[in-house]
Amino acid sequence: MSQSDVVAVEIFDDLKNYLFSNNLGHDLAGNIIGLFFHDLMVHFTGILIHRDAKEEYGKEIDFPFVNMTYSKIPFEIENFKILEPKSRSLVKQIKRSSLLPFGVGQAIPMSLGRDRIEKTLLSILGCSHDFTTAYIVRRSEQIKILFDVIEELCKKYSISNHDQIIKNWSRYAELHTTSQQRLLHQNAVILGTRCQMQNRKLAVNYLQQGKEVLGMTHGEASNAIFDEPIFGYADCSYCTTLIDYGSDRGFGELNRPLIEPKRVIYRTSRIVRKVSSEAVDNREILLDSPRLLYIPTMYSANKLYGPFRNFEDAVYRDWQKLLISLFPNVTVKIHPKSLANWNYKCRVESRNLITCISEYEGILLDYCSTAATIAFSTDRPIIYFDLGLRNLTAEYKQDIKQRCQYIDISNIEDSNDLLREKILYKLRNQEKKINSQMLKYSIAEDNQEGIFSNLYRLLKRL
Repeated sequence: MSQSDVVAVEIFDDLKNYLFSNNLGHDLAGNIIGLFFHDLMVHFTGILIHRDAKEEYGKEIDFPFVNMTYSKIPFEIENFKILEPKSRSLVKQIKRSSLLPFGVGQAIPMSLGRDRIEKTLLSILGCSHDFTTAYIVRRSEQIKILFDVIEELCKKYSISNHDQIIKNWSRYAELHTTSQQRLLHQNAVILGTRCQMQNRKLAVNYLQQGKEVLGMTHGEASNAIFDEPIFGYADCSYCTTLIDYGSDRGFGELNRPLIEPKRVIYRTSRIVRKVSSEAVDNREILLDSPRLLYIPTMYSANKLYGPFRNFEDAVYRDWQKLLISLFPNVTVKIHPKSLANWNYKCRVESRNLITCISEYEGILLDYCSTAATIAFSTDRPIIYFDLGLRNLTAEYKQDIKQRCQYIDISNIEDSNDLLREKILYKLRNQEKKINSQMLKYSIAEDNQEGIFSNLYRLLKRL
């Protein structure tokens, strides 16, 4: 674990202690620290990461993210961006009412085959919410507690200008919270990632009125494979029913939900089922292989936070320059959400991964993501460079080692000569690999019902 990850985990523990020690007699769903948990992690880990960064990545700030200037001398931010639902005005008016008594949040991860059809049904039959404010019990008292927490974090981690930081958070809290509870007419809501503020606010409002909250994970594989705080405070939490991929998996030390779901429904990834193969093409990957596809993660620009999320762009670029110099014929699959441009002289692939992956003879990966899950499920030979960015469970890491030519890059900032020798050694000593162990993370054999069927059955019981 890197030093920045160690400190980020410490901030996570700090916030968790504040959350459980300042409940003012109400449940966790109405706790302002819980509501802003992700944003506080982003803000304070981002300050510490930017403070030690090698480069500055522009002046733009999308609060609660920060930049290098803010990290060193925090200043007042005048404007906050608000992510509004992307609906045309007429559609927006229609969708404020619903044919069935449930709401629909943002980022619902259903994009292929029957999932796509059911997502359309959810959109037609459910109620889409406009910009929402979260009801906070004893709001003024809780906002004061929020300020106290911010001040304590600033003191502990030697962050200056805490008064300016508190001003920013005061305006942020005013924007996203309310002291007036509005009665919800829907019995349930279905949400994508609870990292998104709109989804967290909806979850808080529904939970406080005893309503059902169905929280969907994303990434095409069980979210329990990542023992990382973000899954404990967001992606596997703030719901009564968790809808995850694959089969039953226990939680670890860092990803245990702050609010435990009452039940878990396991679903199958339609994408993984479409591309999956239980046999691996065990041909060796060579330095000059003509049909290699490198699938990196995104450049993050100023959107740096921790733990276990990203390298700053300058560090990641140095690693990629080395990789491209070793594999001169490689094609790079550009990340669709990258916040900076790819500017190396090599071939690039812009097609959808599902469309193009079968055309390549081998895959290079350095980050566990949705794309990696898809690649693991195919028969393509893979080299996986473990850069230490993700905190994988022991079982999942072992399964990756059985699936891929696994290279432990324990320090991405080691000398190029040392990194080059590690890679060349593995290429000289490639082993036969298997694939069948990967499917259990994405395929739910015992539950072939769709999301809409489960939601409809739940509504009938209410």
